Amino acid sequence: ASSKSNDALCFLWAGVRASYGFKQGKICYEIRITDIINCSQMPDSEKEKFGIRVGWSNLSSGLQALQLGEFKDSFAYTSSGKKMSKTNDDLIEESYGESFGLSDVLGCYIDFEDNSEDNLIRISFTKNGEDYGQAFEFSKTNLNEFYPHILVKNAKFECNFGQLEQPWFAMKPDYTFPQQVPLENRIRCSEPVLEKSSCQVVLLSG
Repeated sequence: ASSKSNDALCFLWAGVRASYGFKQGKICYEIRITDIINCSQMPDSEKEKFGIRVGWSNLSSGLQALQLGEFKDSFAYTSSGKKMSKTNDDLIEESYGESFGLSDVLGCYIDFEDNSEDNLIRISFTKNGEDYGQAFEFSKTNLNEFYPHILVKNAKFECNFGQLEQPWFAMKPDYTFPQQVPLENRIRCSEPVLEKSSCQVVLLSG
């Protein structure tokens, strides 16, 4: 997958979330950065010429929902070497792991602690097989399922949800790729619109 980076689009982020979410077990997926797009329109003064965020998010309404790490109940590991989330109205960015970029492989892990009495969800990440430990821990009370979520700016990537014969790097013990989770244990998000006749366009002026 790739962000659109021609002309002024090189300043924009592009987000995508998986079709299936999870609320039990230990789930992981991998993402490999295959290209960093060089944009001639990008001025030297632009601090973040490319960016990548990987992680997990709960469903949220509105266009902002794809901005991983910037809305409630979304949790990101960023290419600048930070963990990013939003608690109440506060955006939190803290140092975590290392920065990453071209050819790096990120492992994204979520543990729903099914057999634990502490009722917590834990999220962690790896880079090229190196485990950076727990990034986030929070109560799962009143929370719904979480979905794999990726946000990029001027970058291309590919994902491993379990469709490959072997992972790019060894998985942490006891974790399962999404594709190996039985369908009855996955939660399907809203079905996409298949016909233009089902769409509605709203124009505002003034």
